[in-house]
Amino acid sequence: MPTIDQLQINNFRNFSEVSLAPGRGVNLIYGSNGSGKTSLLEALYVLSSGKSFRSALVEPLIKDGAPEATVVPGRGLDVLIAVDTSRSMAARDLSPDRLVAARILVESISQRLQGDRMGLIAFSGVAHLQCPFTADLSIFRRYLQQLEPGSLP
Repeated sequence: MPTIDQLQINNFRNFSEVSLAPGRGVNLIYGSNGSGKTSLLEALYVLSSGKSFRSALVEPLIKDGAPEATVVPGRGLDVLIAVDTSRSMAARDLSPDRLVAARILVESISQRLQGDRMGLIAFSGVAHLQCPFTADLSIFRRYLQQLEPGSLP
């Protein structure tokens, strides 16, 4: 029987960003009125059927002001990326330089890992944890963009 190890919900109904790791077997969903229980069930239904059980229209599913909504099952992967931040990463043998090329590659990897967790290590002789494992890939990408050649001690 297929299972969902990880679920990433973005801009769906009243959710901005939610990451869930349901347990195997039965999961109990409870909370006060208006806390999002039905929206969570609707997100699972949309994932399984491609349509809502509450609306024939797509627009009500997207959080106000957001360009899109996503509901993505994860595989439960933890991916740790190590990036060289030594001064040699400023070399321009790749366009525009090695570090920017590495960022572009890691960014494309992160786009394919929606619903999984990523972590980031920067190294220049010694490794430094920049971002612990997180399912919030926008945070991961923010740390990735802050990497600079020669920025580590």
